[in-house]
Amino acid sequence: MKKIILIISLIISTLFVKAQDYVLYGMTQYSLFSYDITTGMYSVCDNVSNPVYSSLMQASNGLLYGLENESLFSFDPKTNNLNVVYTFAGGVFGQSPGGKPLQAKDGYLYGMTTMGGVANNGVIYRFDPLSGKDTTLLEFNSKNGSEPEGYFMQDSISGLLYAMTEQGGISTSSSDGVLLSFDPKTYKDSVIMSFIPKSGNRPEGSVMQAKNRIIYGMCGSGGKNNDGTLFSYDPVSGKETLLLNFNDTNGAVPFYGVLLEASNGLLYGMTPNGGKLNGGYGDGVIFAYNAFTGKDSVVYEFDSIHGAQPYGSLIEDTANGLFYGLTELGGYYNAGVLFSFDPKTGKDSVLVNFKVGAGAPLGELLLLRINPPAGIDELASNNSGMQVFPSPFNTSTTIVFSEAGKHYLELDDITGRQLEEIECNGKQYELQRNNLAPGIYFIKAFDQEHDYLVTTKIVVE
Repeated sequence: MKKIILIISLIISTLFVKAQDYVLYGMTQYSLFSYDITTGMYSVCDNVSNPVYSSLMQASNGLLYGLENESLFSFDPKTNNLNVVYTFAGGVFGQSPGGKPLQAKDGYLYGMTTMGGVANNGVIYRFDPLSGKDTTLLEFNSKNGSEPEGYFMQDSISGLLYAMTEQGGISTSSSDGVLLSFDPKTYKDSVIMSFIPKSGNRPEGSVMQAKNRIIYGMCGSGGKNNDGTLFSYDPVSGKETLLLNFNDTNGAVPFYGVLLEASNGLLYGMTPNGGKLNGGYGDGVIFAYNAFTGKDSVVYEFDSIHGAQPYGSLIEDTANGLFYGLTELGGYYNAGVLFSFDPKTGKDSVLVNFKVGAGAPLGELLLLRINPPAGIDELASNNSGMQVFPSPFNTSTTIVFSEAGKHYLELDDITGRQLEEIECNGKQYELQRNNLAPGIYFIKAFDQEHDYLVTTKIVVE
C-alpha cells in the first residue's frame, strides 16, 4: 500500500512541480534580482542605479519595465538583457520618476514623475513601447496635485486612471496631497479628494481597486493618531470613507505600499513602523482588513531577525497560498530580506538575506510564470555542493556537504512551504524522517553566512 501511495505521490508531485515554476523579480537599491520559488535559487540579473522605491511590471510584449535614477528601462527575463529605453531630461519632460509604469488598455505605459514641469510639481507621461516615444500629457500645478510618488491603477469599467500625490490640493494648507483621476483619452484630470490631516494626508503609495470596484488606499500620516489612515472611494457614488486609523499598535505610517486583495477576500497591507514590540515602536506589521465587517487585525509583527521596515506591498501566489514581500532592513545582515508569509498559519519564512551594499529594497515583487523546469530528477542531479543518500529513504538519510563547516538547512514540502530549519556543523548531517509523510521534499542548503548554496530533493517512502 505504501508503494502505491509513493508512486501516486511521485507522479502527482512531478506534474505539480512542473506546473509551479514561478519566479519572483524585484529590485534592491543596487540590482535587479530573481528568486525561483521552486528551487529557492536567488540570482542577480543586472545592476541598477538608485531605483529608490521603484518596482517592476510586465507589459504585453513580455518585457519587464522599471525605473532607475532618471531612466525607464526594459528587461527581458528570457535573455536577462536590460536596456534603457527612455531618459527623463527634466523640465517639461519630467524628472525623478517613481513607482512603476502601468500598461493601460490602449497599450501605452503611463507613469508620473515627482519633479519637472513648468511648476516643478511633476508630470504625467505616456511611453509607447513600440516606437519608444515618450509624451508629457499633464503638468501638475499644485492645485491638482504635486510630487506623486506612487503609480496608476486603471478602473476596470470606466478606463480612468487613478493615483495619489503626496502634496498639493485645495485643502487649507494646500500641501496634503490628492486622490486624482486621469482620462487617457482626453488627457483631462480631476481632483477627487484633497486630503486633510484629520482623515489622513501625505499619501506616498498607490491605490488599488477591489473586486467590488471600490478603490482603497492609505495615507502615511494624519488621522486620529497621526500614524496614517486607510480609506476607500466608490467611483460610482463618489463616496469617500475613512475606514481605519493606524495607532502604532496596529501599524504606523504606511509609505509606498498598496493593499493586496487576497483570494480569501481580505485586504492585506504592511506598515514600516508600529506593532506591539518595543512599546508600539516596532519594526512594522502585516495587517488584514475585512471590508465587510470593518475590522482589522495584525497578522504578523516583524522582529528585525525576520526583517524590519517593509515599505512595499505583498503579492500572493495563489498556487501555494503564500504571500511574498520585501523589507528594507533586518535579517542576518540588517540589509533587508525577501520573505514568504502563510496567511493560514501566520508563519513568516526568510528566503533571502540581502547583504550590505546589495540590499535595502523599498518596492514590491513581481511574480512571473516561467518555462517549466527540466524535472525533479534533473534538479537533484545538479547538486555538486551537497549529496543526499539514500533517497528514497524510510527512517533517515545522510546529507554530505562538499566542505566541512557550519551549514543551515531548510526543509520544504512540495508546495515550497517551509517545514523545518536546521543548523548543522561538520561535513555531514543525518536527517531523521520523524513525522514526514510519504512523498517528495526539498532541502535548501546555506553556508555559515546564510548565503544560498544548492537545493536537492529527497523522497520519503
